[in-house]
Amino acid sequence: MVDLDEKPEKYQETELDWDFDFSGFKTEEDDEALVDLKTMVSPRITRYKSKFSNGQKVLDKLAELEMEVSKHAIKVGTRTQDINDLWRLFSVVEEYWDNIRHTYGTLINDDIINIKKRCIELMEESSDGVIHHKVHNNLLYFKSTVYKLAQLGNFRFEVEKSRSGIYNKAQKKILQ
Repeated sequence: MVDLDEKPEKYQETELDWDFDFSGFKTEEDDEALVDLKTMVSPRITRYKSKFSNGQKVLDKLAELEMEVSKHAIKVGTRTQDINDLWRLFSVVEEYWDNIRHTYGTLINDDIINIKKRCIELMEESSDGVIHHKVHNNLLYFKSTVYKLAQLGNFRFEVEKSRSGIYNKAQKKILQ
């Protein structure tokens, strides 16, 4: 009679058959190393996108801010000499940026801070007298930079690739 529990010699298990690498698993020492939020360094560049919807309320707020920016940007674009119009544009663009800046890392935020500082310096210099055109140009540059970042973060209108070009038609014919 043949014993079914016994395996032939070529099927015998050895220690080499059960060689596992446990280095990838968590150890008790890993549990002790807690993350301290105060010592964490913010990443220089991020491309965070929320897994959750911004919600219609937030999107409506951004749309209202865009309308305000457009209204004040037209005045600044006409080289207005009223310093209050310049400050209004600056404050609305700054509010718009504060609503979307969480998406970007400190590198881009540092660039925006430098642009804002330059705009403030120029507006403070020209608060008494004729406003130089570089004040208007810097404010419009600040606006366009924030708009460009909003577009990259997909906070503005969505853009789809067009599939009707000459090269795409040729590619479809080749694939057929």
